[in-house]
Amino acid sequence: MADHQNHPQAVRVPPGLLVQYYSDLSSGMLPPENMRVENLQYRLRVDPTGLVTFATPAVQIISMYNFAIRRVYGSMMQPLLAGAAPALVNFNIREQGRNFDVFKVPVSMASILNSNGPNLAEWDGVYICIPGTQLSVNFSVDRPRWQSLVAAQKEFVIQVVGDYVICRS
Repeated sequence: MADHQNHPQAVRVPPGLLVQYYSDLSSGMLPPENMRVENLQYRLRVDPTGLVTFATPAVQIISMYNFAIRRVYGSMMQPLLAGAAPALVNFNIREQGRNFDVFKVPVSMASILNSNGPNLAEWDGVYICIPGTQLSVNFSVDRPRWQSLVAAQKEFVIQVVGDYVICRS
């Protein structure tokens, strides 16, 4: 193990949530069987007329875990040829166990497909799904405008990243 006094470039990590998290892990407070990570991927394929030809079905959350959503990423095939397409597609994450949408209003794909930065929607805080629920991403396409502004097949992806935390009875 390196001695910090002999390495002036070594920097101490400031106290905070990340240090507490690693401390909890190393102490055994969060054993591996109590936590898991998940990266759910939902695809949407839209034909040249704006008709949805494929959408990933709902995914069932593992019944003995709560699922805490932390990040949502969006992408599309051939982003350099996106044109108006991202502005014509909205999505919302649906927890079917509560019959509840995660976002108050649907999110535009254009808002997370920013060419100037990462394709990511991130927030401080989490949405915790109930154990065993079905989680889906519902997409909507503005068909009339798609036909006149896009008139090509496009494919979009939403990734929902979060943590499974074991439920205690």
